[in-house]
Amino acid sequence: MLCSEAELGLADEDSVHGIMILDENTPIGVDIKEILGLNGGVIDFEITSNRADCFSVYGIARETAASFGCELKKVDLNFNENNENINDYLKVEVKTPLCRRYMAKMIKNIKVGPSPEWMQAKLQEAGVRPINNVVDITNYVMLELGQPMHAFDFENIEDKK
Repeated sequence: MLCSEAELGLADEDSVHGIMILDENTPIGVDIKEILGLNGGVIDFEITSNRADCFSVYGIARETAASFGCELKKVDLNFNENNENINDYLKVEVKTPLCRRYMAKMIKNIKVGPSPEWMQAKLQEAGVRPINNVVDITNYVMLELGQPMHAFDFENIEDKK
């Protein structure tokens, strides 16, 4: 059978051009769910708007740990940093009192391309369409920790503010 990713519900029609091409070493007769890594399970929670603390995987884990008296595994948010100061590159200006905090971090030498297949699969399971590695990592962190993020191309930041 010849199908596009859109026909299989794996992508939007706008992002797909033609039929889906599998790797030439794909074994014949193997279930497509196994080939595409779609054998995982998905739990769908209906969270009410007053429980924004549960709008992430970590938020659900925290609530579950509290409800069942289990230990919550802490997320390690530390990563290797150099001694560079972001203020040497740009200035963050918050222009509204509605935003109490806005932080910036620069990551250099990024090559924009497709995300790893495992990340694409996780995003698709969460109902998010993979775009590229830069956009996908911001979406992945948002789903995992509940922290909205955005990536900017430094070259396109006007006046470096």
